[in-house]
Amino acid sequence: MKKLLLSIIAIFPFVAYANDPNNIASETIVDQNTVVLGVKAQPLDKTIILALKEDELPIPAVKGIFILSVIKHSPSPAFIAGLKDYDLIIKINDITVETISKFNKIISANGTQKTLRIVYLRMIKENEKYIWKRFDTTAVPVKYKDLLKNYTEREFIENAISTDASQASNNRPNWVKLTEGVEIYYDQNYQYHPAEMKLSNGMLLRSEDWTNCLKGFVESIPANKRYDVIDGITRFYFNYDKFEKAIKFEPLRYISGPYASNSYISLKGSLTNQKTQALLKVQYMGDSWIFADRIKIVADDFSWQSPTIEFYRDSTSVVWEYTYFDLANPEIRNLVDKIISANEVVIRFIGPQYYSDFDVPNRMKTDIAAMLKAIDTINRH
Repeated sequence: MKKLLLSIIAIFPFVAYANDPNNIASETIVDQNTVVLGVKAQPLDKTIILALKEDELPIPAVKGIFILSVIKHSPSPAFIAGLKDYDLIIKINDITVETISKFNKIISANGTQKTLRIVYLRMIKENEKYIWKRFDTTAVPVKYKDLLKNYTEREFIENAISTDASQASNNRPNWVKLTEGVEIYYDQNYQYHPAEMKLSNGMLLRSEDWTNCLKGFVESIPANKRYDVIDGITRFYFNYDKFEKAIKFEPLRYISGPYASNSYISLKGSLTNQKTQALLKVQYMGDSWIFADRIKIVADDFSWQSPTIEFYRDSTSVVWEYTYFDLANPEIRNLVDKIISANEVVIRFIGPQYYSDFDVPNRMKTDIAAMLKAIDTINRH
């Protein structure tokens, strides 16, 4: 597939730096506050179709935005979302995209606080034949200034074609694939490596957890299913239960993270390479007791209220009140699907006399969505 990238660059050297509003490749004149995904892209035009034909590859049946290269440095939102070179983005937030200007407009309007829903086609090989297959993912864009900018066009293209570690210097990320079949990388130049690995999905993974627990589990799953499993599990605290021979997971415990000192919504459960069990955990955290016995959730124009339910409680200098819902219940799974796809989600913890509202941040929705993919992948395995 390298031939395809080189042929397109040779034919069309000025590549749109999505979302560069001027469609000019030079990074020095891009508005630093432009909202971006972090891709080099062009509409699926005659130039790209010609390059596909020259490589004897199939032509997509629909139009869209063709990704020439995904920026791996930083890493970019597109890279974290699992987008790859030669993917064809056909819809963003349920809107068809065929031009760079429309692509830019949707992403700019979305901003950096909301999750984009992306539908794309990827060329895969089945039965010795290349075909275009439809996938979906989510991404939270960033401002251009938040991406690394100290790379020339030539350096970027070389990096897109080769991941030779010799090209990386010690003062910038050197992304190395975590394991076969997975487009998740770790930074070999991370300051705490090898004890801790910084992953391309933004998470941290202790090397001993990978070696002693997760690696064998992941590699027991077919290669084409590993990405979703790793991306989901690494967003949670996990350990291996030797008696049950299962990986137990729960919300991250980082003191600086979003789950340590806040109300939250997340998942908790266990998984093997054959099945999963998961609960939806909803927790209030505050200075005063609410004595919650039910919750109400509003996700955009969808609303749901629980029946009276048991809450568990604890306290130190603050108080916790939390409850669980079984994800195997179709009503709860539908609720979670509504939550992760909504732009705005508010949870109200309701007690006999008091209540407290909690705005669910995008990070929590993204973490839940990633673990749901892992759960679905394992259950269908």
